[in-house]
Amino acid sequence: MPRYMTHCNSAFPPNDIWYLLDKDGLTKRKLYLATCPICCKLMAFYNYTKEDGTEEVKTYYSGGARRMMDELKKDMIGSMLRWRDKYKQGNPSGFVYGINKETKKEIRQYASDFYGRRVIIKKIAKNGN
Repeated sequence: MPRYMTHCNSAFPPNDIWYLLDKDGLTKRKLYLATCPICCKLMAFYNYTKEDGTEEVKTYYSGGARRMMDELKKDMIGSMLRWRDKYKQGNPSGFVYGINKETKKEIRQYASDFYGRRVIIKKIAKNGN
């Protein structure tokens, strides 16, 4: 288990830890995620234990780390930081701003926040001029 991740000659703790389901003979699976404070590169350490008891750690950077996150997202059973789940659900909160979307038939007014959550407020029908 890496307590610190190293990159650019500096050691720093992981920002988040994903706890994953046991699968394909691999147990105690975890994905440690961090961003290098110097170069801002995304890093991922994939830690698991094989059937014979040996522990293995694989390191991924940038695009490889993003691919691992997308691949292992469906196996996640818990996270040290649950911010992903909080911000994907519910109504907008905090600072809310308006978005107007216009189609041929109507104008839709939405309330949105910076986390991508939005809800429709009003639909205004256009007159066929």
